[in-house]
Amino acid sequence: MGSTAGTTGGGACNVAVLLDFSTCPGGFTTGKAHPLSSTNSWACGDPILGPVGTGMWGTNLFGNYNTDESSYLESPSISLADCQGYAVSVRVRHWYDIEPGYDGGNIQISTDGGNSWQVVTPTGHPYDELSLNASYSPPAGEPGFSGFDAVWRDSFVDLTPYVGSADVRMRFVFGSDFSVEYDGWFIDEIEVVVQ
Repeated sequence: MGSTAGTTGGGACNVAVLLDFSTCPGGFTTGKAHPLSSTNSWACGDPILGPVGTGMWGTNLFGNYNTDESSYLESPSISLADCQGYAVSVRVRHWYDIEPGYDGGNIQISTDGGNSWQVVTPTGHPYDELSLNASYSPPAGEPGFSGFDAVWRDSFVDLTPYVGSADVRMRFVFGSDFSVEYDGWFIDEIEVVVQ
């Protein structure tokens, strides 16, 4: 999920990559997931609140996340067109301090250029809530990470169902309600694994 993305038509599943965000690589985009939500707070850099560390994406590097937020961090497109016969997955290392049950975030996949998105269910560290109560959808009404988890966790997303697609995108959608904000959601590493 970066400039080292895979090939199409070459016969090799060449998409394995580890991004640690220490240099905030290009290709990632942020924005509002719902047009009526407050401003998007995603940024890459060194947080002054939340987890200890440098070089990560977070919902706000300098304070709590916004009220009434519905925002996303979207990866560049990768091609899985040449990955038939391979198991492809993504490992996401993340940390969060989010108002439990109300605010939260989830992981979504698109195979049509970002026109539509499907919530995926991670393994490893799973979602905490079956239905978030943020102000806007997405992620209101969807499952997601929520609450306080004081350590870095790894969640895994199986991309094998999308093998054959030439345009696979992943996004991290975050939402909040009208009150009670915390440090937020921070993503330190994204690793695409091919087996």
